Amino acid sequence: MSSERIREALERTPSVRELWGRLPDRGSRLTLGGLPGSSPAVLVAWLAERRPTQLITVVTSTPTDAERWIADLAHLTTAPVGLYPQREALGEEEPHLEIAGERVETLEALLNGELRLLVTTARATLPPPSVPAASPLPRDVSCRSASWCRNWRRWDMRGCRW
Repeated sequence: MSSERIREALERTPSVRELWGRLPDRGSRLTLGGLPGSSPAVLVAWLAERRPTQLITVVTSTPTDAERWIADLAHLTTAPVGLYPQREALGEEEPHLEIAGERVETLEALLNGELRLLVTTARATLPPPSVPAASPLPRDVSCRSASWCRNWRRWDMRGCRW
């Protein structure tokens, strides 16, 4: 059975017709769940065909799930699909250059309007965690007992002369 026939069969179901009537407007979101197997990917492929100007984002829980979505969508639709991978490290810099490059390429494709479907993970949607930078002591401080207080993330300056 071709993917087009699968999408057409999905469209004939009462639940999908009801869903079509309550799809959110641009800038809003709709959360769906409880669909078995690859049926969520069929639904997303159907939505991509019916709403050709709208970007559809799929947020998964793991990178493995995101890869499965990419593979399913590649068979179900001709709409361009992109993967926005999650960061592999904490902090500001990404040590894995391939992942950093893929993130940049995906963002560039989004900004150029080249993607219709974006697949990512929940972790990838989070901002990078802030890791406090080491705070050096001011140069004009004479200290015998200055120490970094980890609990309060500040210098304990007792015993220092300015």
